This record gives sequence, C-alpha cells and structure tokens, in this order.
Amino acid sequence: MIDLTDRIVLVTGAGGGIGTATARALSEAGAGVAVSVPRYWPERVFWTLSWDYWHTPGGHIRMYRPGEMARHLREQGFDLHAVRYRHAFQSFYWFLRCIFGKNNERRWLPYTAFRFINWHHRTRVPLLERIERLLVLFAQEDVGEEPILCGFPDDERQQG
Repeated sequence: MIDLTDRIVLVTGAGGGIGTATARALSEAGAGVAVSVPRYWPERVFWTLSWDYWHTPGGHIRMYRPGEMARHLREQGFDLHAVRYRHAFQSFYWFLRCIFGKNNERRWLPYTAFRFINWHHRTRVPLLERIERLLVLFAQEDVGEEPILCGFPDDERQQG
C-alpha cells in the first residue's frame, strides 16, 4: 500500500463525478488534493475553433464557468485553500493546435510552440515566468494546471 500522508495528489477529471470520487478516496487516505480544471473562456474558444478538440477520447468534455468547480468541491465537503491560474503559454499552444488542426501538431508553428513550452518548463527563466504571470490575466489555460483548487476535507492535520 502507498503512504499518501503529507502529499498533494493532482486529480484531473473531465466531469465532476469521477474526479470528485478520486479526490475523496485520496483525501481519506491522508493526502491533500489539487484539482486541475480548464478555464471556461479558452475552452469555449477552442471548442468553437475545433470539433476534434472536444471530441477526442479522454479530452476535455465539459466546461466550468468561474466558481462552478469551487462550488462543487465545497458541496462535496472540501475546504479550498488556494486557487491559482496558470499556463498562459499552453493556451497559445492549444489555440494554434485548434487553428492548424488538432492532429497536425507537427506543423511548424504548433511544434515550435510545443518545444518552447517544454524548454520553458525545464529552464524556468525568470523573465518568462513574469511574462507568463502577466499573460495569465488574459489567456490562462487552467487553474492549477488550469485553475488549481486545493482541498483537504475535514482534515484536522491541516488546522494547526
């Protein structure tokens, strides 16, 4: 058995049900939970641009309006400790993928954007970090890794 005590586990779920069930099971095992949810307006743009984007098995099958996932998690008994908006560069990349065709990731512009994002994640150049923090105000892909909502349901260990 894996000891999850004092760890934060990232849970991504396209619909609220399976993600919430997984998060509940992990939190009962003593782990904190981070939930990653795509932002509404970039998803709306991507869905409008590309039928393939939202019809891909395992892809994003649902959009959450601002505050909807936080409300859902609270209703499930989670205490939210942070909401972060991240990954503005990924929004640009997925915009390119939708424009050039979701399955044409080897086209020059999407491929170059993908390579840039991977380089950025490896190097974490401070200037680019600041630029992304500014861009996230306009074009964030998600919370957390799309917004991140961290919840620890009824966990006394977190109150001290």
